[in-house]
Amino acid sequence: MLASPAHRVLGGRSRYLRDWMLYRDVGVGLVEARFVRRAADGSEQPVDRFVALGVRRGSAPRALTHIEGEAGLHRVCTQLCAALGPGADLRVYARIATTSGWAEVERGEHDRCQPVPPRPVRPDVRPRSLHD
Repeated sequence: MLASPAHRVLGGRSRYLRDWMLYRDVGVGLVEARFVRRAADGSEQPVDRFVALGVRRGSAPRALTHIEGEAGLHRVCTQLCAALGPGADLRVYARIATTSGWAEVERGEHDRCQPVPPRPVRPDVRPRSLHD
């Protein structure tokens, strides 16, 4: 365990010693999101997901407190659209943690209560393998 970091510091690379990767991919794939409800006149009102779903912040399920990936964001948006009722215009401003930093996912351009157009898959959102 001690030889691997020292070996990398000295510039070496070996297939027998793994790279030091403690905390390397912690948080990769987590989404930071801000939800707003757009009115007919174009004004936006913030939506607290916990209040809208009737859940206490401390006892909320993990899928609601730690949104993981774009699929997790889609699930939360579906729940919020159902809770806000028919005709709701839900906009999302979100970014996702990647291995190279934050990447913007949503800019509030689309109503998330309507079908969302497909977007390209981000290859750097998933944790990397041991020796890539």
